Amino acid sequence: MPCSSALAHEASPRATAILRIAAIYYASASLVCTGRGITMKRVLITYATREGQTEKVANRIRELLSTAGANVTLINATDALKRQDLDLDSFDLLVFGASIHAGSLEKEIVRFIERHAQQIAARDRSFFLVLLSAAAEDPEMREKWLGEVHEKFDGQVAVRFADLEMVAGALAYTKYAFPVRWLMKRIAKQAGHSTDTSRDHEFTNWDQVTRYAQRLLREQAEPEAETE
Repeated sequence: MPCSSALAHEASPRATAILRIAAIYYASASLVCTGRGITMKRVLITYATREGQTEKVANRIRELLSTAGANVTLINATDALKRQDLDLDSFDLLVFGASIHAGSLEKEIVRFIERHAQQIAARDRSFFLVLLSAAAEDPEMREKWLGEVHEKFDGQVAVRFADLEMVAGALAYTKYAFPVRWLMKRIAKQAGHSTDTSRDHEFTNWDQVTRYAQRLLREQAEPEAETE
């Protein structure tokens, strides 16, 4: 390998990290208004995850919101179900995240929403859903699948979510049990994705995740009263 190529190869992880930090900085900086401050509110992100991709997305959203000045609490729904001191009324925005497999959400997120349905229904809320269908290459097939998923989602949660963001997930072949790996391989083939089960494949559009976080920021930011 030429010396210059070797240096570029060695620098790539650092460059990637710098670009990621810069992306988060500029995403949050885009909300700064000249001559006018922005007061952020308290945000609770509750998520459920199976192979870890939803947790990864939740953490990115937390980074973006926190960098912009929001007071963010991130919690796994499994842990949230055990908490007796989690006061949902103390948060201004409730963000939920989960994945969907074979038409079903994680049971812990469904239980959490059902348990706190009255409080959740009274607050600003949003839901991001991580699923392979969002990565389908055929636009018509993707639209059809996402429409079906939306109906299944509405039928499983005890509270209506007018704001539902669907984000492409990942094929975590190496983490699936054999029956799930076989099923996901069939789904991947239909969607036009890799059926190489020897490694995992990520399809998450991180630009979409950033835009989603930016929208949450814009909708929840409160301009401070101007002073002379």
